[in-house]
Amino acid sequence: MADVAVAIGPGSTAETVSIAQGDRVVVRAGETPTTGYRWQFDLPGDLLSVESDEYRPGGAAPGAAGERVVALHATRPGHGTLTLRLARAWEGEPARTVRVEVTVRGD
Repeated sequence: MADVAVAIGPGSTAETVSIAQGDRVVVRAGETPTTGYRWQFDLPGDLLSVESDEYRPGGAAPGAAGERVVALHATRPGHGTLTLRLARAWEGEPARTVRVEVTVRGD
């Protein structure tokens, strides 16, 4: 099983990933939960399943920025779009949307 890293930077809007069935996509995205903004993920059907979803603080200072790290397991061959939205739960529109086109090969 191999890990394929996807780093979501400040200017990211779209990414493309091609992996084998059984591999993992590990998404890392900057997040500062004290602002209310958190990453939300829409999975492409049953193509990927969540193995882990955690926030890693960036420092000891209160309110310091950190990163959201989500590991997704490729469950079957196919193609789909993983959509990430940085949003506050109480607001309607996300501040950012990033789409990751995922192709899972059956090799």
